[in-house]
Amino acid sequence: MSFRQIPFMVFAIALYFLLVAAAGVSLDRTVFTLPLPSGARMDMKVGELFILIAAVLSFIELINSTSASATAILNHGLSLGVFLICLLLFLLVPSAGTGTFLLMTLLTLIDTVAGYSISIMRARRDFTMERATE
Repeated sequence: MSFRQIPFMVFAIALYFLLVAAAGVSLDRTVFTLPLPSGARMDMKVGELFILIAAVLSFIELINSTSASATAILNHGLSLGVFLICLLLFLLVPSAGTGTFLLMTLLTLIDTVAGYSISIMRARRDFTMERATE
């Protein structure tokens, strides 16, 4: 199994459970404070950091989904599995029943649907180009 086949969202979910469920880190804990030119101070909390990490990983997944290789197809299937596991965890595990984890679960859903959609559009375009050249 190559690294590209692994859905990157697994890393965000694993980090969530490692820190929140296993270590008991509060989602409301401030990670850092950033002073802004306006004079306001932005507090980055653990929950917000998880969402940021999940969004960045989701973007990387979308870029990887532009490939029509067998690796990308396996990645899409595994992404669907990650979404289903996240959904079950959200519904059944108390430490996953948070707004942060819900947003991470929704990001896995968006990643899955977008990955399939991009692959289908790419395959349709490739098929149309092949028929046009015959």
